[in-house]
Amino acid sequence: MEIALVQCPLWDVEKPPLGLAYISAILKKNNHSVFPFDLNAELFSRHIGEEYRNYFDFELWKNKDRFRKIPIPEGFWEKAAQRILDTDPGIIGFCVQDSSFLASMLLATKIRKMDPSRTIIFGGPDCYLSKTEVILSSGSVDYVVRGEGEETIVELIDSLENSKDVSTVCGISYKNSKVMHNKDRSLIKNLDSIPFPDFSGLPLELYKAGSLPFMISRGCVNRCVFCDNWMFWKYYRFRSARNVVDELKHQIKKHKNHFKGTHVFVSNDLLINGNPKELYMMCDLIIKEKLDIRWSGFAAVRNDMTEELLKIMKQAGCIYLNFGIESGSNKVLRDMGKKFRREDAERLIRITHKAGIGVVTNWIVGYPTETKEDFQQTIDFLVRNKEYIDFAAPASPLIILGDVQENFIKYGIFPGKESRMHRFFNRNKPLHSHWQIKGNNHKIRQRRKLVLDTIAYKNDLMTYSSAIQNRVRVNKEGYCADIKLLNIPSGLSEGDEFEIEVNVKNKGKTPWKKVKTKNLNDITAKGLIALGISLLSKDRIPLENDLGRGFLSKQIWPGESATVKARLRAPEKGSYYLKLDMVREYIGRFSEIGSEPLWVPIIVEEVS
Repeated sequence: MEIALVQCPLWDVEKPPLGLAYISAILKKNNHSVFPFDLNAELFSRHIGEEYRNYFDFELWKNKDRFRKIPIPEGFWEKAAQRILDTDPGIIGFCVQDSSFLASMLLATKIRKMDPSRTIIFGGPDCYLSKTEVILSSGSVDYVVRGEGEETIVELIDSLENSKDVSTVCGISYKNSKVMHNKDRSLIKNLDSIPFPDFSGLPLELYKAGSLPFMISRGCVNRCVFCDNWMFWKYYRFRSARNVVDELKHQIKKHKNHFKGTHVFVSNDLLINGNPKELYMMCDLIIKEKLDIRWSGFAAVRNDMTEELLKIMKQAGCIYLNFGIESGSNKVLRDMGKKFRREDAERLIRITHKAGIGVVTNWIVGYPTETKEDFQQTIDFLVRNKEYIDFAAPASPLIILGDVQENFIKYGIFPGKESRMHRFFNRNKPLHSHWQIKGNNHKIRQRRKLVLDTIAYKNDLMTYSSAIQNRVRVNKEGYCADIKLLNIPSGLSEGDEFEIEVNVKNKGKTPWKKVKTKNLNDITAKGLIALGISLLSKDRIPLENDLGRGFLSKQIWPGESATVKARLRAPEKGSYYLKLDMVREYIGRFSEIGSEPLWVPIIVEEVS
């Protein structure tokens, strides 16, 4: 059977969707023809372009009122629906997340109107039991796959293709005069039995990072009360180290042209260290089999994360770990259901830093039991460990999910207006602004977020990669950064990767200074300005597939110089420009800090 698989926005634009690739693989294994459509990548790469940052906001795509105001190009959904129908699929499957739910429903409705004969199936993490009523009542969707989808989708399609009774298919919901929920399907015990994800057919050239996602495990060993991700997967399962490494080798061989020189993989796991022993074995195999890869992922704070394990992870190509620390208060950590204390988190991020692995931290402000004193302990933690943290993700005011959502009265939470209680607590996942308790409301949480983010900015822990072209003017006499290319290797072929060193000298006549503004989001970190470089065409258009960016994490005073390295890919023969740019999008304009960039042409004659 011909089957179309669809990923709608909003989702990751850096790498292809892993869930869709897994479903594609299992369907192909069962002799179905699959036509994948990543409309998210298409929209942001081909239509919205440089403005994508304004609309890459998950809350924007989850809110009905705000979703309607997104300036989608005219006819985008209609053309997408027609392209999907042109493949003549018997079944159209949507991979649905909470951020892609509204767009998926919109497109499914358009397809249903254009051709009511097509069977439309929803599946994914946003297809939980209580939401199936909303999905199926729309009349645009025929079946909902709940939970893990590989075995369910194969059995469902077999039943439809052979006119079997679907009432025996576990893990689905459907409408038959009323909404029917078949019993849950048992989870796949042996993850090694699942075929490797199949990314073929996806527009790999559109993904900006040149990386691929991979999965070591499903589920989580923890049960944080504010989280619902572990609820979807129910319990923790892991793949064997041998199976994971075999997949990495398979993807490197199959998608050699997708990687931009270095083979980069990003874990989609809730945590990569749920089984430290298997993680060690995976790293050992990567080293023994000499895989030239770089990889990263989320990790839990655990006392059995040893220096020995982190050392071999670094040797195996781990470049950074993202830790959900969330709070610097032991009381709040306990109330969250965390299995560690702040002292454990400090120990782990310090030995991770010592091992040469980048440290990323996540924070939640405004937890129901968080007091002013608890919040101050979070600030103290961040400042005390700033030397060991490479990036502090923007603080997140608590979004009511997981057990906190299911039992919000137990946590002393009251949504405020009754209409909001009905809308957000009874029908959909609530946004963080729609709840309050004494001493903790939306304004307080936003204030705490701003304070924590500002402290992170001032300590250079929030360096975003941005190259916003309209913020940069060029060649202002007397205020420029002199960029000089020191070396271009000879004998390059188009697409070859090479490393360059750029010497940056500040020729400005006045020191860089703080931006004078009342908006704290525009504060320039005192003494800490982050810079980047990018490669542009002779028309000074950024080269999307040949982008190199390096970082300087210190201020360059007038008369001083610094050197930054970057990896580039050999372009076609001709003139190209290397541009200096601010990396943090919150800093403001170059004119506000006393210097302007200078674009210097690179003449490449060796590349044919």
